[in-house]
Amino acid sequence: MSSDQYTSLNDAFLLLQILRRIPATRAVSSRQIKESLALADMDIPMRRIQRYLKAMVEAPEFGIDCNDTCRPFSYRRTLGGVRFINTPLSTNESLLIRLAELSFENKLPQSMTESLEPLFTQAQAVLKESSPERKRAAKWLNKIAVVPATLPRELPTIRPRIFEAVTQALFEEKQLKIDYQKRDGKSYKGLITPLGLVHQQARMYLIAYKEDGESIRHWALHRFKAALVTKHPSLNTEGFDLAEYLKDTTFNYGLRTHKFFRLISDNAHLMLDLTEAPLSKTQKLYTALSKPARDALAGLYTVTDKTFVCDFVLEDSRLLDSFLGMWVEARPLLLECPVEDFDEKAYWEAARLAQDHVARAPMVPYLVERSRGQGQKA
Repeated sequence: MSSDQYTSLNDAFLLLQILRRIPATRAVSSRQIKESLALADMDIPMRRIQRYLKAMVEAPEFGIDCNDTCRPFSYRRTLGGVRFINTPLSTNESLLIRLAELSFENKLPQSMTESLEPLFTQAQAVLKESSPERKRAAKWLNKIAVVPATLPRELPTIRPRIFEAVTQALFEEKQLKIDYQKRDGKSYKGLITPLGLVHQQARMYLIAYKEDGESIRHWALHRFKAALVTKHPSLNTEGFDLAEYLKDTTFNYGLRTHKFFRLISDNAHLMLDLTEAPLSKTQKLYTALSKPARDALAGLYTVTDKTFVCDFVLEDSRLLDSFLGMWVEARPLLLECPVEDFDEKAYWEAARLAQDHVARAPMVPYLVERSRGQGQKA
């Protein structure tokens, strides 16, 4: 291949890449196109991008409109523009992309979201077509929902520039210079190293090291007053794993101390709920209690033929108190003891030997009744 042929092929490839990044539903600037290309490992000089854009605007076959009343210029595709720049999406692909778009909301850096905009736009256009198959797929979006297990809350306001800076620093692994208002009203100014983003109910938190690179804190995004991405690389992020971190703690509501718990109740609905969705992998549920087991509960609970015992090891947290609050009409009794007072090996051996439906719940010393509200909010 001659150098001229190579240059022409390279120009055609870059032309297609730029076209893919110009949506029909909104205008994008040359700077945004350059950033989107950079995310795809194509570092193209701005002057070269501007030359391509100028040529496309001047060629009516491309159907590109330019708004030259602002700086930098912005561009968008017209309905009569070329249609060969994207491979047609099937109905299933469009539905999957649309679901992904909804689930990715407020979870991706702005520059990455903008680079995916043409794909999202194409998927939306497919689902708006009038064929029966397309209509059925579009209706599917209204046939699935996620219902929160907590009270619906209004979302606190997160400034777009704050979210953009936080996600950019997290994506590029750079430190953030922040001005942050703490819960007590005091202000904190300094550098932090972002580690991960966590959605919890109505709030979004940035997990980050403070300046020392050791103390991990949870920073609520709606309390940021300013955030600036610095050129300083992140500190001590190599060994951090967000999934492992969250596994080791009940986020924002836990005490980071595990306990052995024994729940006693005679409510059939609560027993079914615990059977279908156990509180932990260690959970053991005993029904049709034997006489020794009934005698062991004497003085603690009025045992009936419906009484069951549910044992489990779990982190102590306010979430457990919330769970009990949901079942207050079931009048459950919850006993607890520190894990260090719990002979786990002996207990689980006794549990293994116990028969499921004529069961004697293994004895556990030092069990005391739990007081409501012991969990601590971070």
